[in-house]
Amino acid sequence: MNRYMALFFFAFIFFFSCKDGIVTQAPTVFDGSNGATVLATYSSIRDNVLQPSCGVSGCHGGSYFPNLSGNSYNNIVNVTSSAGIPYIKPGNASDSYLLRKLKGENIYGAKMPYGLPALSQGIIDSIETWINNGAQNN
Repeated sequence: MNRYMALFFFAFIFFFSCKDGIVTQAPTVFDGSNGATVLATYSSIRDNVLQPSCGVSGCHGGSYFPNLSGNSYNNIVNVTSSAGIPYIKPGNASDSYLLRKLKGENIYGAKMPYGLPALSQGIIDSIETWINNGAQNN
């Protein structure tokens, strides 16, 4: 009986020590500029940010790489930009070209989306959270 208690104890400790790494639902970021709630997931970012703001004619809708229209995941995650860093580096938003462009870091050229109003801080935070959480194709 003591062996089973010890096994239960170690399983209990293991589960609760790992529970912080278990994601049960995607975090959300409230975008106060338009009242939208943007999930920190690829599908939410694709549908609410990339397609309407970036994957349009004259921008990244096929004219400029990466193509952000449609299902653009394979065009941006672990793909190296012309600046020599990945567009999206899963788990590391600060080393991701896309986030640097959205924040307007001058060493990477113009702030994106170019010629359009800047994305709200809430949307940028959502993208940053998604990248730091591993940039899953979800």
